[in-house]
Amino acid sequence: MKQAYENKPEIYKVFCGYFAHMIADQSKSYLEKRQMITWSVKKAVDSIFEDDHFWSSFEDPVKLLECLSDKTSPADILTEIINAYKNGIPVEDGNTISIWNIQDKISKYTSFKNADGVMKAAIEYISKTDNYQKEMHRLENRLLEHIKVFDSEKMKVLRLDESTEEHPEFAMIIKCCLNLDNPSEDYYMVFQHVVKGSECYCSREITHQNLENILDSSTSVAIPFAEYNDKVGWGKYIPKRERPLFVIIDSYPECKYFLENQGEDGQIYIGDLYDKSVYNSFTIMFFQQRKYEYIIFVFPTVKCLAETLIDEVHMTKEVLFSKNENFLKIFSCLGNEIQMMESMIALTEFIVGMKRNMRDINNPVTMLLHNTIANIAEQALKMRPHFYYRYWSSLPNDSTPGEPFYIRMLFENGENSGKICSESQEQLPLFFRNKEEAEIWQRKSGDNHARVVGVDRRFWKAIKSYLEEVGKQQVLLCLDVQEGKAVKIYNQQLECLMT
Repeated sequence: MKQAYENKPEIYKVFCGYFAHMIADQSKSYLEKRQMITWSVKKAVDSIFEDDHFWSSFEDPVKLLECLSDKTSPADILTEIINAYKNGIPVEDGNTISIWNIQDKISKYTSFKNADGVMKAAIEYISKTDNYQKEMHRLENRLLEHIKVFDSEKMKVLRLDESTEEHPEFAMIIKCCLNLDNPSEDYYMVFQHVVKGSECYCSREITHQNLENILDSSTSVAIPFAEYNDKVGWGKYIPKRERPLFVIIDSYPECKYFLENQGEDGQIYIGDLYDKSVYNSFTIMFFQQRKYEYIIFVFPTVKCLAETLIDEVHMTKEVLFSKNENFLKIFSCLGNEIQMMESMIALTEFIVGMKRNMRDINNPVTMLLHNTIANIAEQALKMRPHFYYRYWSSLPNDSTPGEPFYIRMLFENGENSGKICSESQEQLPLFFRNKEEAEIWQRKSGDNHARVVGVDRRFWKAIKSYLEEVGKQQVLLCLDVQEGKAVKIYNQQLECLMT
Protein backbone atom coordinates (compact mmCIF):
# COMPACT_ATOMS: atom_id res chain seq x y z
CA MET A 1 0.00 0.00 0.00
CA LYS A 2 2.79 2.41 0.89
CA GLN A 3 4.62 1.72 -2.37
CA ALA A 4 1.42 2.32 -4.37
CA TYR A 5 0.90 5.63 -2.54
CA GLU A 6 4.47 6.79 -3.28
CA ASN A 7 3.93 6.19 -6.99
CA LYS A 8 0.90 8.51 -7.07
CA PRO A 9 1.23 12.10 -8.40
CA GLU A 10 1.78 14.95 -5.93
CA ILE A 11 -1.72 16.34 -6.40
CA TYR A 12 -3.14 12.98 -5.26
CA LYS A 13 -0.96 13.08 -2.12
CA VAL A 14 -2.14 16.62 -1.37
CA PHE A 15 -5.75 15.45 -1.71
CA CYS A 16 -5.10 12.52 0.66
CA GLY A 17 -3.52 14.92 3.12
CA TYR A 18 -6.87 16.60 3.67
CA PHE A 19 -8.23 13.39 5.20
CA ALA A 20 -5.22 12.31 7.28
CA HIS A 21 -7.12 12.95 10.53
CA MET A 22 -10.13 10.89 9.41
CA ILE A 23 -7.95 8.04 8.16
CA ALA A 24 -6.04 7.92 11.47
CA ASP A 25 -9.25 7.71 13.52
CA GLN A 26 -9.06 4.25 15.12
CA SER A 27 -12.67 4.43 16.33
CA LYS A 28 -13.98 4.22 12.77
CA SER A 29 -14.01 1.23 10.44
CA TYR A 30 -12.80 1.38 6.85
CA LEU A 31 -16.36 1.65 5.51
CA GLU A 32 -17.22 4.49 7.91
CA LYS A 33 -14.07 6.41 6.92
CA ARG A 34 -14.79 5.96 3.23
CA GLN A 35 -18.35 7.14 3.74
CA MET A 36 -17.21 10.26 5.62
CA ILE A 37 -14.66 11.14 2.93
CA THR A 38 -17.29 10.69 0.20
CA TRP A 39 -19.76 12.93 2.03
CA SER A 40 -17.09 15.58 2.66
CA VAL A 41 -16.10 15.78 -1.01
CA LYS A 42 -19.73 15.82 -2.14
CA LYS A 43 -20.52 18.75 0.15
CA ALA A 44 -17.47 20.70 -0.99
CA VAL A 45 -18.09 20.15 -4.70
CA ASP A 46 -21.87 20.51 -4.60
CA SER A 47 -21.54 23.97 -3.05
CA ILE A 48 -19.81 25.36 -6.13
CA PHE A 49 -21.98 23.46 -8.60
CA GLU A 50 -25.00 25.24 -7.13
CA ASP A 51 -23.37 28.66 -7.57
CA ASP A 52 -24.54 30.50 -10.70
CA HIS A 53 -21.47 32.76 -10.47
CA PHE A 54 -19.29 29.69 -11.05
CA TRP A 55 -21.17 28.66 -14.18
CA SER A 56 -21.35 32.16 -15.62
CA SER A 57 -17.53 32.41 -15.38
CA PHE A 58 -16.95 28.97 -16.83
CA GLU A 59 -15.94 30.13 -20.32
CA ASP A 60 -13.58 32.88 -19.06
CA PRO A 61 -10.36 31.39 -17.59
CA VAL A 62 -9.59 34.54 -15.56
CA LYS A 63 -13.06 34.73 -14.00
CA LEU A 64 -13.03 31.00 -13.35
CA LEU A 65 -9.73 31.21 -11.42
CA GLU A 66 -11.11 34.13 -9.39
CA CYS A 67 -14.21 32.10 -8.60
CA LEU A 68 -12.20 29.09 -7.50
CA SER A 69 -9.92 31.24 -5.34
CA ASP A 70 -12.54 32.94 -3.17
CA LYS A 71 -13.67 31.81 0.26
CA THR A 72 -16.38 29.54 -1.16
CA SER A 73 -13.98 27.38 -3.17
CA PRO A 74 -14.26 23.58 -2.73
CA ALA A 75 -10.81 23.47 -1.09
CA ASP A 76 -11.83 26.02 1.57
CA ILE A 77 -15.15 24.32 2.23
CA LEU A 78 -13.40 20.98 2.53
CA THR A 79 -10.94 22.50 5.02
CA GLU A 80 -13.88 23.79 7.09
CA ILE A 81 -15.46 20.33 7.14
CA ILE A 82 -12.19 18.68 8.21
CA ASN A 83 -11.56 21.26 10.95
CA ALA A 84 -15.09 20.76 12.24
CA TYR A 85 -14.48 17.00 12.36
CA LYS A 86 -11.29 17.58 14.36
CA ASN A 87 -13.39 19.53 16.85
CA GLY A 88 -15.80 16.66 17.32
CA ILE A 89 -18.50 17.60 14.80
CA PRO A 90 -19.45 14.45 12.84
CA VAL A 91 -19.59 14.40 9.05
CA GLU A 92 -23.09 13.62 7.84
CA ASP A 93 -24.64 13.07 4.45
CA GLY A 94 -26.26 16.08 2.85
CA ASN A 95 -28.53 16.79 -0.08
CA THR A 96 -26.58 16.08 -3.26
CA ILE A 97 -27.18 18.36 -6.23
CA SER A 98 -29.16 16.65 -8.97
CA ILE A 99 -27.31 15.72 -12.14
CA TRP A 100 -30.23 17.23 -14.03
CA ASN A 101 -29.62 20.59 -12.33
CA ILE A 102 -26.00 20.45 -13.48
CA GLN A 103 -27.13 19.67 -17.01
CA ASP A 104 -29.50 22.66 -16.96
CA LYS A 105 -26.72 24.98 -15.80
CA ILE A 106 -24.33 23.69 -18.47
CA SER A 107 -26.96 24.37 -21.12
CA LYS A 108 -27.72 27.81 -19.71
CA TYR A 109 -24.26 29.19 -19.10
CA THR A 110 -21.90 27.34 -21.46
CA SER A 111 -21.61 26.50 -25.13
CA PHE A 112 -21.63 22.74 -24.44
CA LYS A 113 -25.23 22.37 -25.50
CA ASN A 114 -24.74 19.55 -27.98
CA ALA A 115 -23.94 16.68 -25.62
CA ASP A 116 -24.13 14.07 -28.39
CA GLY A 117 -21.62 15.99 -30.50
CA VAL A 118 -19.22 16.31 -27.59
CA MET A 119 -19.47 12.57 -26.88
CA LYS A 120 -18.87 11.63 -30.52
CA ALA A 121 -15.84 13.90 -30.68
CA ALA A 122 -14.45 12.33 -27.49
CA ILE A 123 -14.94 8.80 -28.86
CA GLU A 124 -13.24 9.71 -32.15
CA TYR A 125 -10.29 11.16 -30.25
CA ILE A 126 -9.92 8.10 -28.00
CA SER A 127 -10.18 5.69 -30.93
CA LYS A 128 -7.12 7.29 -32.53
CA THR A 129 -4.89 6.65 -29.52
CA ASP A 130 -2.51 3.69 -29.31
CA ASN A 131 -4.10 2.44 -26.09
CA TYR A 132 -7.65 2.39 -27.46
CA GLN A 133 -8.29 -1.33 -26.93
CA LYS A 134 -6.64 -1.25 -23.52
CA GLU A 135 -8.64 1.78 -22.43
CA MET A 136 -11.91 0.35 -23.71
CA HIS A 137 -11.24 -2.90 -21.89
CA ARG A 138 -10.46 -0.99 -18.71
CA LEU A 139 -13.63 1.09 -19.13
CA GLU A 140 -15.69 -2.05 -19.72
CA ASN A 141 -14.33 -3.61 -16.51
CA ARG A 142 -15.06 -0.44 -14.51
CA LEU A 143 -18.63 -0.40 -15.83
CA LEU A 144 -19.10 -4.08 -14.98
CA GLU A 145 -17.87 -3.46 -11.44
CA HIS A 146 -20.90 -1.25 -10.83
CA ILE A 147 -23.38 -3.98 -11.72
CA LYS A 148 -25.47 -5.06 -8.74
CA VAL A 149 -27.64 -8.14 -9.12
CA PHE A 150 -28.92 -7.55 -5.58
CA ASP A 151 -29.11 -4.00 -4.23
CA SER A 152 -30.27 -3.72 -0.62
CA GLU A 153 -30.58 0.07 -0.92
CA LYS A 154 -33.01 -0.04 -3.86
CA MET A 155 -35.26 -2.93 -2.96
CA LYS A 156 -38.95 -2.34 -3.61
CA VAL A 157 -40.48 -3.15 -0.26
CA LEU A 158 -44.11 -3.26 0.86
CA ARG A 159 -44.43 -2.20 4.48
CA LEU A 160 -46.90 -4.33 6.42
CA ASP A 161 -49.00 -3.24 9.33
CA GLU A 162 -47.03 -3.38 12.59
CA SER A 163 -49.68 -5.63 14.11
CA THR A 164 -48.82 -8.31 11.55
CA GLU A 165 -46.81 -10.98 13.32
CA GLU A 166 -44.54 -12.53 10.70
CA HIS A 167 -41.98 -15.24 11.45
CA PRO A 168 -40.19 -15.49 8.11
CA GLU A 169 -37.82 -18.27 7.05
CA PHE A 170 -35.22 -15.63 6.18
CA ALA A 171 -35.00 -12.02 7.31
CA MET A 172 -32.62 -9.13 6.66
CA ILE A 173 -32.21 -6.76 9.61
CA ILE A 174 -31.34 -3.14 8.84
CA LYS A 175 -30.70 -0.46 11.45
CA CYS A 176 -29.69 2.57 9.36
CA CYS A 177 -32.95 3.03 7.50
CA LEU A 178 -34.90 6.19 6.70
CA ASN A 179 -38.19 4.26 6.80
CA LEU A 180 -38.07 3.71 10.56
CA ASP A 181 -40.59 5.62 12.68
CA ASN A 182 -38.44 5.13 15.77
CA PRO A 183 -34.86 4.99 14.40
CA SER A 184 -33.15 5.28 17.79
CA GLU A 185 -34.63 2.04 19.16
CA ASP A 186 -36.28 -0.03 16.41
CA TYR A 187 -35.02 -2.09 13.48
CA TYR A 188 -36.20 -2.61 9.92
CA MET A 189 -36.89 -6.26 9.03
CA VAL A 190 -37.14 -7.17 5.32
CA PHE A 191 -38.46 -10.57 4.26
CA GLN A 192 -40.37 -12.36 1.51
CA HIS A 193 -44.12 -12.65 1.74
CA VAL A 194 -47.08 -13.54 -0.50
CA VAL A 195 -49.42 -10.57 -0.97
CA LYS A 196 -52.52 -11.04 -3.12
CA GLY A 197 -51.02 -14.16 -4.66
CA SER A 198 -47.70 -12.58 -5.63
CA GLU A 199 -44.24 -12.88 -4.11
CA CYS A 200 -42.76 -9.59 -2.93
CA TYR A 201 -40.36 -8.10 -0.41
CA CYS A 202 -42.17 -6.93 2.69
CA SER A 203 -41.01 -5.14 5.81
CA ARG A 204 -41.97 -4.55 9.38
CA GLU A 205 -40.56 -2.29 12.07
CA ILE A 206 -39.49 -4.41 15.03
CA THR A 207 -38.40 -3.66 18.58
CA HIS A 208 -35.17 -4.75 20.23
CA GLN A 209 -37.06 -7.54 21.99
CA ASN A 210 -38.47 -8.76 18.67
CA LEU A 211 -34.91 -8.82 17.32
CA GLU A 212 -33.66 -10.81 20.32
CA ASN A 213 -36.35 -13.43 19.71
CA ILE A 214 -35.52 -13.66 16.00
CA LEU A 215 -31.78 -14.06 16.67
CA ASP A 216 -32.42 -16.77 19.27
CA SER A 217 -34.79 -18.82 17.13
CA SER A 218 -33.60 -18.44 13.53
CA THR A 219 -30.54 -19.66 11.61
CA SER A 220 -31.36 -17.49 8.59
CA VAL A 221 -30.74 -13.87 9.53
CA ALA A 222 -28.75 -11.40 7.44
CA ILE A 223 -27.43 -7.84 7.70
CA PRO A 224 -26.00 -5.52 5.00
CA PHE A 225 -22.21 -5.31 4.76
CA ALA A 226 -22.33 -1.60 5.69
CA GLU A 227 -23.62 -2.60 9.15
CA TYR A 228 -20.91 -5.20 9.80
CA ASN A 229 -18.17 -4.44 12.34
CA ASP A 230 -14.94 -6.04 11.11
CA LYS A 231 -13.19 -5.34 14.43
CA VAL A 232 -15.43 -7.66 16.46
CA GLY A 233 -16.73 -9.95 13.73
CA TRP A 234 -20.42 -9.19 14.22
CA GLY A 235 -23.10 -6.66 13.34
CA LYS A 236 -22.66 -3.11 14.60
CA TYR A 237 -26.18 -2.74 15.89
CA ILE A 238 -27.41 -6.21 16.85
CA PRO A 239 -26.64 -8.22 20.01
CA LYS A 240 -23.96 -10.86 19.56
CA ARG A 241 -24.89 -14.52 19.53
CA GLU A 242 -23.11 -17.81 18.88
CA ARG A 243 -25.46 -18.37 15.99
CA PRO A 244 -25.05 -18.04 12.20
CA LEU A 245 -25.27 -14.58 10.63
CA PHE A 246 -25.20 -13.85 6.90
CA VAL A 247 -23.54 -10.61 5.79
CA ILE A 248 -24.69 -9.59 2.30
CA ILE A 249 -22.17 -7.71 0.14
CA ASP A 250 -23.81 -6.16 -2.92
CA SER A 251 -20.89 -4.04 -4.21
CA TYR A 252 -17.90 -5.36 -6.18
CA PRO A 253 -15.45 -2.70 -4.84
CA GLU A 254 -16.43 -3.53 -1.25
CA CYS A 255 -16.06 -7.25 -1.86
CA LYS A 256 -12.66 -6.77 -3.49
CA TYR A 257 -11.45 -4.63 -0.59
CA PHE A 258 -12.75 -7.21 1.87
CA LEU A 259 -10.76 -10.01 0.20
CA GLU A 260 -7.61 -7.96 -0.30
CA ASN A 261 -7.45 -7.26 3.43
CA GLN A 262 -7.61 -10.86 4.63
CA GLY A 263 -3.83 -11.18 4.89
CA GLU A 264 -1.66 -13.78 3.22
CA ASP A 265 -2.16 -16.70 5.60
CA GLY A 266 -5.06 -18.19 3.63
CA GLN A 267 -7.36 -18.32 6.67
CA ILE A 268 -10.56 -17.84 4.70
CA TYR A 269 -12.84 -20.21 2.80
CA ILE A 270 -14.01 -18.94 -0.60
CA GLY A 271 -16.96 -20.59 -2.32
CA ASP A 272 -18.67 -20.16 -5.69
CA LEU A 273 -21.80 -21.94 -6.85
CA TYR A 274 -20.36 -22.74 -10.29
CA ASP A 275 -16.96 -22.96 -11.97
CA LYS A 276 -16.01 -21.71 -15.45
CA SER A 277 -17.33 -24.85 -17.13
CA VAL A 278 -20.92 -23.77 -16.38
CA TYR A 279 -22.15 -21.06 -18.74
CA ASN A 280 -24.55 -19.24 -16.45
CA SER A 281 -24.66 -15.45 -16.10
CA PHE A 282 -25.43 -15.25 -12.37
CA THR A 283 -23.79 -16.80 -9.33
CA ILE A 284 -23.44 -16.35 -5.58
CA MET A 285 -20.06 -16.28 -3.85
CA PHE A 286 -19.51 -17.13 -0.18
CA PHE A 287 -16.68 -16.26 2.20
CA GLN A 288 -16.05 -17.58 5.69
CA GLN A 289 -13.23 -16.28 7.87
CA ARG A 290 -11.53 -18.74 10.17
CA LYS A 291 -11.46 -16.28 13.07
CA TYR A 292 -15.24 -15.69 12.97
CA GLU A 293 -16.91 -19.07 12.54
CA TYR A 294 -20.52 -17.84 12.76
CA ILE A 295 -20.24 -15.22 9.99
CA ILE A 296 -20.89 -16.15 6.34
CA PHE A 297 -20.34 -13.39 3.78
CA VAL A 298 -22.55 -13.55 0.68
CA PHE A 299 -21.82 -11.80 -2.63
CA PRO A 300 -24.47 -12.21 -5.37
CA THR A 301 -22.93 -11.17 -8.68
CA VAL A 302 -22.64 -11.87 -12.40
CA LYS A 303 -20.38 -14.79 -13.33
CA CYS A 304 -17.78 -12.73 -15.20
CA LEU A 305 -17.32 -10.44 -12.17
CA ALA A 306 -16.88 -13.45 -9.88
CA GLU A 307 -14.08 -14.73 -12.12
CA THR A 308 -12.48 -11.27 -12.34
CA LEU A 309 -12.62 -10.88 -8.58
CA ILE A 310 -10.79 -14.13 -7.88
CA ASP A 311 -8.17 -13.35 -10.53
CA GLU A 312 -7.53 -9.86 -9.16
CA VAL A 313 -7.08 -11.00 -5.55
CA HIS A 314 -4.95 -13.99 -6.68
CA MET A 315 -7.01 -16.64 -4.87
CA THR A 316 -7.89 -18.92 -7.79
CA LYS A 317 -6.56 -22.06 -6.10
CA GLU A 318 -8.52 -21.41 -2.90
CA VAL A 319 -11.99 -21.35 -4.48
CA LEU A 320 -14.34 -24.19 -3.50
CA PHE A 321 -17.20 -24.98 -5.89
CA SER A 322 -20.61 -26.31 -4.86
CA LYS A 323 -20.07 -29.79 -6.31
CA ASN A 324 -16.97 -30.19 -4.10
CA GLU A 325 -17.42 -31.74 -0.66
CA ASN A 326 -15.11 -29.11 0.85
CA PHE A 327 -17.64 -26.44 -0.21
CA LEU A 328 -19.76 -27.43 2.80
CA LYS A 329 -17.00 -26.30 5.20
CA ILE A 330 -18.22 -22.75 4.62
CA PHE A 331 -21.63 -23.60 6.08
CA SER A 332 -20.62 -25.76 9.05
CA CYS A 333 -22.04 -23.21 11.52
CA LEU A 334 -25.54 -23.85 10.09
CA GLY A 335 -25.64 -27.34 11.60
CA ASN A 336 -26.37 -30.68 9.93
CA GLU A 337 -27.16 -31.35 6.28
CA ILE A 338 -30.89 -30.63 6.63
CA GLN A 339 -30.24 -27.30 8.35
CA MET A 340 -27.66 -26.37 5.71
CA MET A 341 -30.13 -27.11 2.92
CA GLU A 342 -32.96 -25.15 4.57
CA SER A 343 -30.78 -22.08 5.16
CA MET A 344 -29.25 -22.16 1.68
CA ILE A 345 -32.67 -22.37 0.04
CA ALA A 346 -34.06 -19.55 2.20
CA LEU A 347 -31.04 -17.33 1.47
CA THR A 348 -31.17 -17.94 -2.29
CA GLU A 349 -34.93 -17.34 -2.43
CA PHE A 350 -34.41 -14.01 -0.67
CA ILE A 351 -31.64 -12.90 -3.05
CA VAL A 352 -33.47 -14.00 -6.20
CA GLY A 353 -36.80 -12.69 -4.94
CA MET A 354 -38.61 -15.88 -5.90
CA LYS A 355 -39.69 -19.06 -4.16
CA ARG A 356 -38.18 -22.38 -5.20
CA ASN A 357 -39.96 -24.94 -7.31
CA MET A 358 -37.93 -28.14 -7.41
CA ARG A 359 -40.20 -29.60 -10.09
CA ASP A 360 -39.33 -26.77 -12.47
CA ILE A 361 -35.75 -27.07 -13.75
CA ASN A 362 -35.98 -23.52 -15.13
CA ASN A 363 -36.78 -22.05 -11.74
CA PRO A 364 -33.85 -19.68 -10.85
CA VAL A 365 -33.50 -21.00 -7.27
CA THR A 366 -33.57 -24.61 -8.50
CA MET A 367 -30.92 -23.88 -11.13
CA LEU A 368 -28.60 -22.03 -8.75
CA LEU A 369 -28.74 -24.67 -6.03
CA HIS A 370 -28.69 -27.80 -8.19
CA ASN A 371 -25.09 -28.78 -7.39
CA THR A 372 -25.30 -27.61 -3.78
CA ILE A 373 -28.37 -29.69 -2.96
CA ALA A 374 -26.95 -32.71 -4.78
CA ASN A 375 -23.72 -32.37 -2.77
CA ILE A 376 -25.56 -32.01 0.56
CA ALA A 377 -27.80 -34.99 -0.25
CA GLU A 378 -24.78 -37.15 -1.09
CA GLN A 379 -23.01 -36.24 2.16
CA ALA A 380 -26.18 -36.86 4.19
CA LEU A 381 -26.07 -40.54 3.19
CA LYS A 382 -22.73 -40.99 4.97
CA MET A 383 -22.78 -42.04 8.62
CA ARG A 384 -21.06 -39.23 10.55
CA PRO A 385 -21.12 -37.86 14.10
CA HIS A 386 -23.28 -34.76 14.63
CA PHE A 387 -20.22 -32.54 15.25
CA TYR A 388 -18.49 -33.66 12.03
CA TYR A 389 -18.88 -30.49 9.93
CA ARG A 390 -17.89 -28.12 12.72
CA TYR A 391 -14.78 -30.17 13.49
CA TRP A 392 -13.95 -30.62 9.81
CA SER A 393 -14.22 -26.91 8.97
CA SER A 394 -12.12 -25.95 11.99
CA LEU A 395 -9.08 -28.02 10.95
CA PRO A 396 -5.96 -25.81 10.85
CA ASN A 397 -3.43 -25.68 8.03
CA ASP A 398 0.32 -25.05 8.02
CA SER A 399 -0.09 -21.30 8.42
CA THR A 400 -2.69 -21.28 11.21
CA PRO A 401 -1.12 -19.44 14.20
CA GLY A 402 -1.22 -21.09 17.62
CA GLU A 403 -2.97 -19.23 20.43
CA PRO A 404 -0.42 -20.13 21.75
CA PHE A 405 -0.35 -23.96 21.49
CA TYR A 406 0.69 -26.27 18.65
CA ILE A 407 0.02 -29.95 17.94
CA ARG A 408 1.00 -32.55 15.37
CA MET A 409 -1.63 -33.81 12.92
CA LEU A 410 -1.62 -36.32 10.08
CA PHE A 411 -1.97 -35.01 6.52
CA GLU A 412 -3.16 -37.03 3.53
CA ASN A 413 -2.60 -35.81 -0.05
CA GLY A 414 -1.61 -32.41 1.28
CA GLU A 415 -4.81 -31.95 3.32
CA ASN A 416 -5.37 -32.16 7.06
CA SER A 417 -6.99 -35.54 7.76
CA GLY A 418 -8.31 -34.41 11.15
CA LYS A 419 -6.29 -37.07 13.01
CA ILE A 420 -4.27 -35.72 15.95
CA CYS A 421 -0.98 -37.46 16.71
CA SER A 422 -1.04 -39.02 20.17
CA GLU A 423 1.96 -40.04 22.25
CA SER A 424 0.25 -41.97 25.08
CA GLN A 425 -1.62 -45.24 25.55
CA GLU A 426 -4.69 -43.23 26.54
CA GLN A 427 -4.66 -41.55 23.11
CA LEU A 428 -4.55 -38.06 24.63
CA PRO A 429 -3.53 -35.20 22.30
CA LEU A 430 -0.09 -33.69 23.06
CA PHE A 431 0.09 -29.88 23.10
CA PHE A 432 3.30 -27.87 22.71
CA ARG A 433 3.83 -24.38 24.13
CA ASN A 434 5.30 -23.02 20.90
CA LYS A 435 5.99 -23.99 17.32
CA GLU A 436 9.73 -24.50 17.82
CA GLU A 437 9.18 -27.25 20.44
CA ALA A 438 6.60 -28.96 18.25
CA GLU A 439 8.95 -28.97 15.26
CA ILE A 440 11.79 -30.45 17.34
CA TRP A 441 9.44 -33.28 18.42
CA GLN A 442 8.31 -33.72 14.82
CA ARG A 443 11.90 -34.14 13.58
CA LYS A 444 12.61 -36.69 16.33
CA SER A 445 9.47 -38.69 15.47
CA GLY A 446 10.50 -39.14 11.83
CA ASP A 447 6.84 -39.30 10.76
CA ASN A 448 6.66 -37.83 7.25
CA HIS A 449 2.86 -37.81 7.27
CA ALA A 450 2.60 -35.54 10.33
CA ARG A 451 2.81 -31.75 10.31
CA VAL A 452 2.90 -29.09 13.00
CA VAL A 453 -0.20 -26.87 13.08
CA GLY A 454 -1.37 -24.09 15.36
CA VAL A 455 -4.30 -24.48 17.73
CA ASP A 456 -6.43 -21.34 17.60
CA ARG A 457 -9.65 -20.75 19.54
CA ARG A 458 -11.82 -22.17 16.80
CA PHE A 459 -9.98 -25.48 16.60
CA TRP A 460 -9.71 -25.74 20.38
CA LYS A 461 -13.52 -25.50 20.65
CA ALA A 462 -13.80 -28.40 18.21
CA ILE A 463 -11.18 -30.48 20.06
CA LYS A 464 -12.85 -29.77 23.39
CA SER A 465 -16.28 -30.84 22.06
CA TYR A 466 -14.78 -34.07 20.73
CA LEU A 467 -12.99 -34.82 24.02
CA GLU A 468 -16.20 -34.25 25.96
CA GLU A 469 -18.04 -36.52 23.51
CA VAL A 470 -15.63 -39.41 24.17
CA GLY A 471 -15.39 -38.70 27.91
CA LYS A 472 -11.80 -37.42 28.08
CA GLN A 473 -11.27 -34.56 30.53
CA GLN A 474 -7.50 -34.22 30.19
CA VAL A 475 -4.79 -33.56 27.59
CA LEU A 476 -0.99 -33.72 27.61
CA LEU A 477 1.17 -30.59 27.77
CA CYS A 478 4.85 -30.91 26.82
CA LEU A 479 7.21 -29.53 29.50
CA ASP A 480 10.63 -30.59 28.15
CA VAL A 481 10.87 -31.50 24.49
CA GLN A 482 14.50 -32.64 24.77
CA GLU A 483 13.80 -35.17 27.53
CA GLY A 484 10.31 -36.02 26.28
CA LYS A 485 8.51 -34.94 29.46
CA ALA A 486 4.83 -34.03 29.52
CA VAL A 487 2.16 -33.53 32.15
CA LYS A 488 -1.56 -34.23 32.20
CA ILE A 489 -3.75 -31.16 32.67
CA TYR A 490 -7.50 -30.70 32.61
CA ASN A 491 -9.12 -29.23 29.52
CA GLN A 492 -10.32 -26.19 31.47
CA GLN A 493 -6.75 -25.52 32.67
CA LEU A 494 -5.41 -25.55 29.12
CA GLU A 495 -8.19 -23.22 28.01
CA CYS A 496 -7.23 -20.72 30.72
CA LEU A 497 -3.69 -20.64 29.31
CA MET A 498 -4.85 -19.76 25.78
CA THR A 499 -4.33 -16.19 24.52
